[in-house]
Amino acid sequence: LNERFDGTTIDKNKSGLGIFVTSNFLYKGDNTDQHIREIPERFKLQITYSTKSNVDISIGTGQGEADLGEEIKKYSNNFLGIGYHFYKKKWGSNIAIKKTEWSSSEEVLENDNISLGFTLYSKTKYHPYFSFVNTFFEEDNTNQETIIFGGMRQVDEYITGPLGKPYSVIVHWGFNIFLEEDNYRILKDNASFFVGLGLEFF
Repeated sequence: LNERFDGTTIDKNKSGLGIFVTSNFLYKGDNTDQHIREIPERFKLQITYSTKSNVDISIGTGQGEADLGEEIKKYSNNFLGIGYHFYKKKWGSNIAIKKTEWSSSEEVLENDNISLGFTLYSKTKYHPYFSFVNTFFEEDNTNQETIIFGGMRQVDEYITGPLGKPYSVIVHWGFNIFLEEDNYRILKDNASFFVGLGLEFF
């Protein structure tokens, strides 16, 4: 999922551009013995254009590292996503699909995938949201389910920029929790949390 994949503050039928930078932190503090598919990007940059027809188009890139035992390997990924919003008076929902391609010098880090996500969010002050994401990996035709809990907060009123366009500063945060394959048991030791800052232009 700007982070419209995880929740939004943009109103219905309003077009705009969102730029977000997000940092992820592992619950255990390191990723020793953790599967590469459960290690989030250390930093992620995402740019989203939101249309008046409630469609979002997102592009972005991420940078991270994985502990392979004897040494730490760095990786990067690039992604492209599209989503659609359903708006109600006090809440909204979003369905989205995202294609991610990984890049690394180590074959063990190959992790190209396609994810499908559904998000339900409130329009109250801190915009709490819940997401369920199912990720399908191309290498071995397996999948991974993830649930996300988070929130967003607009830290200022709309500000008029140098070019006369209004913009808003957004802070967002949340937790990624993986589910064990087949029985949907929560893998709490593999969880991660994230915080981020963004700008939305209208």
